[in-house]
Amino acid sequence: MPDLITQFNHIVSEDASTVTMIFQRQTGDELAITVPSEHLSFMITALSTAQQEVRGKRAAVEEQTSYRQLKNWAAAPHPDLDAVLLLLDRDTPFQANYAMDSKAAEDLGTALMSKSRVAKGRPKPNWS
Repeated sequence: MPDLITQFNHIVSEDASTVTMIFQRQTGDELAITVPSEHLSFMITALSTAQQEVRGKRAAVEEQTSYRQLKNWAAAPHPDLDAVLLLLDRDTPFQANYAMDSKAAEDLGTALMSKSRVAKGRPKPNWS
């Protein structure tokens, strides 16, 4: 069985070039990981992807009964490819970045419009 993490802390270097993440294990010892600060966005993306995978696996076992409201989003054409870039929940811990070919983007847009028409006639949920 893997060690359980009971506490987490971080230290930013004086020049902000590195971040050290310190994990306190249940056994009492510490695990420290130092990474260049420019790699933090990659780590956040990797952790978000892992979190989504965990949620997906749990949803297969447990019925999902709650949802988060989307805080913000942005879409833009890819500068070089026949693709659309989609950014959900920018600058939040739940940020997700997607790229899809233009046909998939059109299909997604059509599906969202269709489902929103159905939902418009329903009572509004209390998103607190």
